[in-house]
Amino acid sequence: MVVSPDNRSRMEINQVIHAEQQVRGVVSHEEHTVRTLVPRQELTGAARTWAENYEVGDVVRYNRASKETGIGKGEYSRVTNVDGQSNRLTVETRDGIERSYDPRRQLGVSVYREKERAFSRGDRVQFTAPASELKVANR
Repeated sequence: MVVSPDNRSRMEINQVIHAEQQVRGVVSHEEHTVRTLVPRQELTGAARTWAENYEVGDVVRYNRASKETGIGKGEYSRVTNVDGQSNRLTVETRDGIERSYDPRRQLGVSVYREKERAFSRGDRVQFTAPASELKVANR
C-alpha cells in the first residue's frame, strides 16, 4: 500500500510504479494515450459561482438540469469564453451548441481539466464517477 498526501504526489508515485511494472512485465510496454478529466479541486462551491475562476478549455459537468440554459443533468460542456466583468461563461455542448450563462444561476457543477494519460494492457483503472453510457459504476 502506498499513501500520498495529495493528488500531485499520487500521480508522480503512480508513474514510478507504472514504469517498474513495465520493467517487470506486469503491464505491457505498449502504451495507449487517453484523454482523462482531472478535477479542479481548488474550485470550491463558492468559487464555481464566479466566471473569473474558470479557464477556457475547462470541462464542466452539470449535476443538475437547467431550464435557463437547456443543459441537462449529466451533460458535459467545454468553456469557450470567460467574461469576468459581467460574470458570464460561454460553453459549447457536445452537440456544438454554444450557451452563455451566469454561473451563480447554474449550481451543481463539477469542473475539470482535460489531461492526456498513458495506459498499458494490465493497468488497473478506477473510475471516480459512474459512466452509465459505458455501464461502469464508480470505485
